[in-house]
Amino acid sequence: MKKFSVALLALGVIPWIGPHAQQTATATFKVTARVNAVCEVTATDLAFGNYSQSLVRSSTLLRATCTPNTTYNIGLDRGLAVSATETNRFMVAGPGLLNYGLYSDSAHSVPWGNTNGTNTVTGVGTGLAIDHTVFGTLWLAGIKPDAALLEALRGLSISQGTCGVSALPDVTAVRLVSNSSEAARQYFEAVWALARQHVLQRDAVPPRIWRT
Repeated sequence: MKKFSVALLALGVIPWIGPHAQQTATATFKVTARVNAVCEVTATDLAFGNYSQSLVRSSTLLRATCTPNTTYNIGLDRGLAVSATETNRFMVAGPGLLNYGLYSDSAHSVPWGNTNGTNTVTGVGTGLAIDHTVFGTLWLAGIKPDAALLEALRGLSISQGTCGVSALPDVTAVRLVSNSSEAARQYFEAVWALARQHVLQRDAVPPRIWRT
């Protein structure tokens, strides 16, 4: 909470009978106001795209707007899966679980949790919106990369951000860092289309639900 104050000068004219027609008297008073510290946080969804049996990385944006000079912490809990932790999260669909992680750094090495001072992200308000990027990794395996697929994947580009592809013995890692969820979605749809044709030898026809 901040308190603002200013001193004002009040002038008055007092009629006077005598040699002088009038005299001036002065006084001061303070004007104060208290500004409560408030914050507003908004977020966009994080989309990994279709399950394609290759490691996928994506990102999304959290935006904090706080009173100037207000220190804040942003935490992410473990989600809704009963067995999940802040370092080992799960997406749930019926009895099925899909493992993923959320990180505060582009190297995907610092898990983003919900313990203040330990694994949250901190900042100082300016009165304007401050963006914080959430980095996500989807752990998938089973695709044996070949030269043609790697060349095709590395030939893809993203309209906003950076991306990369790494080949391990049984894992293809596709990484992306972007402040645009729309750019990330378009990039990973292109990755999915190439991987689907390579693994399943099927045409990549995006599900209609992706457009809703």
